Amino acid sequence: MPKWEVWLDGIPPSANKIWETKIHCKKRIVKGMVQKKHFAKVTLSQPYDLWLEVNMRKIWQENTTRKFPADLVEIRIWLYGGKGWTKSRDPDNIVKPCVDLITKAGLIDDDNCTIVQRVIVTYVPAPSKKCVAHCVIQLSDYVQEEAWTPSRSA
Repeated sequence: MPKWEVWLDGIPPSANKIWETKIHCKKRIVKGMVQKKHFAKVTLSQPYDLWLEVNMRKIWQENTTRKFPADLVEIRIWLYGGKGWTKSRDPDNIVKPCVDLITKAGLIDDDNCTIVQRVIVTYVPAPSKKCVAHCVIQLSDYVQEEAWTPSRSA
């Protein structure tokens, strides 16, 4: 059973669209000649930054504890299809934005494997064309199962 849950405002941007590259040009004059130097600056995309900001505020308003108490965490992401979600989009590309969100909101210390033990994404198709797509993140204590060991055929 989840110990913490949030219904997000808007669908998370794809992990493929988190970063944007802006090309800049610097000009300088050397020995009467104009030299141009181009360089790229990589920054968070504006839609991703806005989505993070809106949903962090929502988490802070709804969450009074600020930090999830477990050492080991399981994250469940429920993606409900509808307007705003295309069926050709990869559901696995919403994992990074969702995990970044709960990390930046301060619910977990980090998103590495020492804390996040399992991430499960479930896509639920829209029951009708009038539904608006939305996403729900649930956090719960990770319950360790017996480790799976691959069998080898001789």
